[in-house]
Amino acid sequence: MPDITMCNNHTCPKASKCYRHEATPNERWQSYSLFKPDDKGRCNHYLPIQDDEPIKVHEVLIALCSGEVWDDFMGDDKEDDE
Repeated sequence: MPDITMCNNHTCPKASKCYRHEATPNERWQSYSLFKPDDKGRCNHYLPIQDDEPIKVHEVLIALCSGEVWDDFMGDDKEDDE
């Protein structure tokens, strides 16, 4: 059961690849939000599922807090801003 705010945006093009959307919710208590991607299809709340296994949320938080670039977690889904 995830200890995260899950996403209930069913129209997002990355929903089927996102842990926030695909994780099994806590059956008693689960928070949700309608996260939306920007005009380029990027979402700051996107947590990719890799190799059929979700990434560990704490790894993302450590990376963000330590100054690592979020794009490192975007994998093949990242786009150039140019």
